[in-house]
Amino acid sequence: MSDQPGLGSLTSKKGWVRIGYDKTAWIPCLPVFPAGYDRESYSSEVAQVWWEASGLPHEAVDVQRLAAMIAEIHKSTYGEIPCHLAFIHLPDPRLMPLVLYVGIWESTGDRDEQLRMLCHADDAGAVERPMAEEFSTGKLGTGIRVIRYRHLGDGALYAGLSYAWRSEQYETDLLLSASSEDLARLQRAIPDIEAFAAATSIIPQTELRG
Repeated sequence: MSDQPGLGSLTSKKGWVRIGYDKTAWIPCLPVFPAGYDRESYSSEVAQVWWEASGLPHEAVDVQRLAAMIAEIHKSTYGEIPCHLAFIHLPDPRLMPLVLYVGIWESTGDRDEQLRMLCHADDAGAVERPMAEEFSTGKLGTGIRVIRYRHLGDGALYAGLSYAWRSEQYETDLLLSASSEDLARLQRAIPDIEAFAAATSIIPQTELRG
């Protein structure tokens, strides 16, 4: 778990999330592993189950490759990426895994300004003006969706996709974000990301203890 640097945002004190995600499309990459597992054993078991559930022909090396990618994603996420939860989009184990980061931040400042900041809607380093628009779900209400394009240090182009909402009731700003150099891969994932958002709600932290 990491706080969002440079935004004055801390982990929400009152709110958390409940997510009813599609278990055939998303692999949970959670901060704490189930009892009896560590990063390697969890990644290996998930990779094995994922390939078997796909029904696709595969070899041990395919499972090992996927397990290594899952383990590396977990290692490079927590403590380095400002998020609280992460989920790996992988409806087909032959695809490159795509990570969706979930940030659950304490609300600060003006709603619109903060949501735009969380989504980098005014990113001066983008190759063109980011595309920002309202985005609504039945559970989260109206928020913002931003697509932006930037160059990496080596000149490669990547796309970033972000969604953010505010719960005034729980003083919580929710951020969902993903990025990829494979623009087609990210585009393909958008329907599943938006279904993920539609199945997400902000809940009081007291429900976690209840």
